[in-house]
Amino acid sequence: MVFEGLLYDVKEYISRTYTGDSISSELLPDNGFFQIVTEPAINSYRNQKTATQKTGMINITESIILQLDEPFASMLMQLIDQKGKNDVDVYKRANIDRKLFSKIRTARDYMPSKRTVIALAVALELTLPETQELLRKAGFTLSRSVMFDVIVEYFIENRMYNIFEINNILLIYNQQLL
Repeated sequence: MVFEGLLYDVKEYISRTYTGDSISSELLPDNGFFQIVTEPAINSYRNQKTATQKTGMINITESIILQLDEPFASMLMQLIDQKGKNDVDVYKRANIDRKLFSKIRTARDYMPSKRTVIALAVALELTLPETQELLRKAGFTLSRSVMFDVIVEYFIENRMYNIFEINNILLIYNQQLL
């Protein structure tokens, strides 16, 4: 009974929100992009910038590199601390492997898949704006033209953070699971 009510609510949300042409079994790409610039490179450019400013010359590339945001992993670790969670609870609630979580934590240039970022957002019980910001750090966003995204958005917007319930609804709509 409760599950049928949830299924009905999600169906109504999709009909109001989804902007795609039709409901399809479109699958999300499972690839992230990789950050080319490393922290040592940024520090090197900062040191060069100081020397370059003395001569009054600034390279456009240097300017862009100096304006980079904090990396995805840094933001994730800050969110874990802010939410008062520990790493083990987060990766277990996200239903991701310890090795993958360790890779995210230690390889500063590693970019996880969109599904992994969303699973971490669910595990951290992030709000929709917080989720969008975490996704942005990894080079993604939630789109109202992607069925998977609309379903995930419904759960986050309604503060329903059970990854297994989310996966049940995704399965019903023939979407990839978290």
